[in-house]
Amino acid sequence: MGVPRRTKTPPRTGKSVEGMHACATCSSVLVQPTNWHEQGDGYWYVELRCPECEWTGRDSYSQSEVDRYDEELDRGGQELIEDLRSLTRANMEDEADRLALRAVERQHPPGRLLARINKRTIPPTGLPPC
Repeated sequence: MGVPRRTKTPPRTGKSVEGMHACATCSSVLVQPTNWHEQGDGYWYVELRCPECEWTGRDSYSQSEVDRYDEELDRGGQELIEDLRSLTRANMEDEADRLALRAVERQHPPGRLLARINKRTIPPTGLPPC
């Protein structure tokens, strides 16, 4: 009994109407270049891969198409940086809250704090105030 091998699907041509950044199969906007080289006369041969559906494609693209794709990659990279900053800030705020809570608990352990509250709210008779 052998381990099944993953077979590669042959690259397909077919440009997305949305541009090089969009998958021609699933419309994901996460398409990545895997290989490229200049063909001359302002055209580039580019191999693309979609990480969501594993679509691969290769085709020739004009310099203006590649420039638009490059701008889209830059925009996507900037979005990732902004998301990372937001996530980092949220994590730091959560950690600060946990540290502050621990500091308060060290000064007033839950058992002692509860005993203090009970002394104030429960009279010596053992009956709660009316």
